[in-house]
Amino acid sequence: MKEEPTVPETLQAAPVTFIGGARVGLWNVTWPFARLRVSGEELELWVLGPGSLRFPRESVVSVSEHVSLPFIGWGVRIEPKLSAYPETLFFWSFRKPASILRAMEKTGFLTKVGASHR
Repeated sequence: MKEEPTVPETLQAAPVTFIGGARVGLWNVTWPFARLRVSGEELELWVLGPGSLRFPRESVVSVSEHVSLPFIGWGVRIEPKLSAYPETLFFWSFRKPASILRAMEKTGFLTKVGASHR
């Protein structure tokens, strides 16, 4: 019997890392005291103070753009399923939120997680 060749559902890019600021609950840090690292399977938000918050892909409800003030208050909002994490999770950098989401899509992380672009 001849086997069919398998092709991966998504060609995942290497993990991406962004440096910026973040808000975790009431804890707020500015650039460069936060890091967002995204691979095909996991999102990690490291923040000076609270430390590392790791989210397997299945534990994230959505990742969306968040803009309160252009250039100053723009970033991405992470909405976790896990009740152990605060509901308020934001990451921002000097990049436009849409470019961060596009880079996250290339890793394959957002293929099974809701993502919204404005």
